[in-house]
Parts: sequence; C-alpha cells; structure tokens
Amino acid sequence: MTMKKNLHLYSQIINTDVAVLYALSDNSHLYLLCFIDEKEKKLKTLRQYFTVEISEQPTSIHRNLEKQMNEYFLGNRVEFDVPLKLWGTDFQKKVWKQLINIPYGTTISYEALAHQIGHDKAYRAVGSANGKNNHVILIPCHRVIAKGGKLGGYTGGLHIKERLLAVENIE
Repeated sequence: MTMKKNLHLYSQIINTDVAVLYALSDNSHLYLLCFIDEKEKKLKTLRQYFTVEISEQPTSIHRNLEKQMNEYFLGNRVEFDVPLKLWGTDFQKKVWKQLINIPYGTTISYEALAHQIGHDKAYRAVGSANGKNNHVILIPCHRVIAKGGKLGGYTGGLHIKERLLAVENIE
C-alpha cells in the first residue's frame, strides 16, 4: 500500500454570479474547486488520495482565482491560468486534460471527447469522469453535451450548466 502524501490546504468560499464555490489550495496549486453543496463529497474523495489538514485562510491562489472568476463572469476572460493540481484516476486525469482544450464558447459531445482520448466506446466513462471533475468551470466540463445537442448532466445541476453556457454565449 502506498503512503498518502500529507497536505496542509487552505480553504476559501468564492461567491460567483452562478453559484457559491468552495476552493482548496496550498501556496502553489489549486487542489479543488467545487460547488459548495458538493464540498463534503469532494473532501471525502480527496482524503482517499491525501492526508489533509485544512485551514480556513485565503491564499494568493484564491485571490487570483476570485479575480479570474469575476473577469470570466463579466465576459472579460476566456482562459484561466490558475495552477491546478490534478488528482484522480489516470483515466479521469486524461479526460480532464482533454477538457481543458475545449475552446471557450464551443461544445463537444461525450462521444467526440471519448474519441479524442482514444477510447471511442467510453462515452459513458467520459461522462462519469466529467461528473468527478475537481476543478469546475476551470476544467470546462460544462462544455460537454450529449450527441443530439441535449445538455446531458451536470454536477451542479442543469440550471448552472445553462448559465455557464450562456456566459460563453452558447445556446
């Protein structure tokens, strides 16, 4: 059995125009950005990978994230440059790395995303990986829709997915 890495992370609540977010970072990387109602579930998953101690204290990562979120919701930012720490299964990380490449203002189907990562038949697994995204909005899983153009699912709820797509002028 592998030893889990010990982490001291700092938390911050971030209010946006669409939802309340929970952010966890150290002084160099963002480990988690999730909808506040997903916080406990995400922390439980994080603790499968790391031994975590959390302090409620904003960091420079949080301040930068909050600034970039405000710019995004005002329509003044199309890419984020917050340093992310990806944690999850190898397959999930592969999906998330591909999600980052979906351009602002565009969508892709789960099936097309599965094809892009070399797993043509794994569109359900791609959907599952999207649902386990540990960096909502920054890793734009909201840009993935069903093949027929329907929204599909979204961890934060379809109403939030619709709002995020509207921010990017996607109908």
